[in-house]
Amino acid sequence: MRQRGFTLLEVLIAIALMGIGLAGLMAMHSTMTRANRTSSDLAAASSAGQATLESLRTRSVAALEADFGPLPITATLPDVDSEAGVTLAREIEIAAVPSTTDLYRMRVHVSWSESGGGQRDVAFELMVHHPSAP
Repeated sequence: MRQRGFTLLEVLIAIALMGIGLAGLMAMHSTMTRANRTSSDLAAASSAGQATLESLRTRSVAALEADFGPLPITATLPDVDSEAGVTLAREIEIAAVPSTTDLYRMRVHVSWSESGGGQRDVAFELMVHHPSAP
């Protein structure tokens, strides 16, 4: 006699294998979603940090001292919200480079909280030449 169809055991094994495969796909999807969010947050923080550094770079040392006090400057700037809804905290540091007269180090530190509760940060730093006023 020829057997037609599948036995109950074969169907149960097939369902179990499909379940294992789907569980793996769901875990991969969750990991990819988290990585995408982290990447988006980092891009927003990088953009905010670079924009802040650029705005500091274009200002004179006298203007910076008028706004933040004498060198070395350490200040916390107002928080900014990214398009993704992440609040970015920004801190700046500006100091004269020792043994030079016109070279300054500018640093911007951007930090934010991840949705999972972790704290992330990124920093940008550059040296700027601002000639002394005559």
